[in-house]
Amino acid sequence: MLLLIGGLLRAHAQDCPVYDDSGAHLPYSSCGEQSLGTAPVSVEAMVEVVRNPSSATLLIRILEHGQRVECYACVPPLESLLLSSSNPEVRRISAWWLRQRTFAVGAVFTRLQATLVSSDDPVRRARAAEALGELMHADALDPLCQAAQSDVDADVRRAAVLALGRLNHPLGSSSIAEALLDESVIVRRAAIVAAIRVRGFRECGALISALGDGDPEVRMRAGRLIGEYACDEAVDALASVLDSQGSTEVGMAVAYSLGRLAARDVAGARSALSSYSGSDVRVQNAVDMALRMR
Repeated sequence: MLLLIGGLLRAHAQDCPVYDDSGAHLPYSSCGEQSLGTAPVSVEAMVEVVRNPSSATLLIRILEHGQRVECYACVPPLESLLLSSSNPEVRRISAWWLRQRTFAVGAVFTRLQATLVSSDDPVRRARAAEALGELMHADALDPLCQAAQSDVDADVRRAAVLALGRLNHPLGSSSIAEALLDESVIVRRAAIVAAIRVRGFRECGALISALGDGDPEVRMRAGRLIGEYACDEAVDALASVLDSQGSTEVGMAVAYSLGRLAARDVAGARSALSSYSGSDVRVQNAVDMALRMR
């Protein structure tokens, strides 16, 4: 049977002509696909693009096409782009390609960590933090936590917090929770985004405190996350926010979380919804929907 199948495949291949990029006919090869445009990209072509990328789109195309090409000459220019490029997509795709280079990424990681810790340039420190998150290496946890908590520049702390979210390591949760108390609103907003991304984030106390944040976006996202993360102890705080006649978006988020808790029969959640007496129509609609959650 196997011989028969092999014979049929060879016969079928002879009926399927294959051509190179110039249109010349190629003999069938059992080594793999030879269709137009599927040949691996050359190292020379990759080096030319990564040294002088004219656009993020071109860089993405060449690196994705050359994902399995071992272009060691590409490592230094791509590492440089992690810190020098002002285009976040260029930095992202550069890190994506580098993290797959098993024999090169360790040295890249070490240099990025040194930049985060000791560079005098806050832009380079922020980009180093971002890149460490994109490399997705567990050893990045400690330097990122340290930067998130103590770097003097808010943009660096923000980048470190977002990188912790990208790293998605449960031991980063406490640093993300501390960032919810940061003096800078951009860091607190980043902390909420990171809290959404980290699997197993359960810093309910920090989320409850964030309900009183001066920024409505932080309050709104915290209000919704409390229900997602089943913070049963948050009922009183949620009820207080719902009754405070504040932002519509915050009220809707809080109603959602109370609905999630009420669906789990958490004490006080359903009565908090039922007692809402505000005049905001959108919040009232959210309350009505929350009461129907099961």
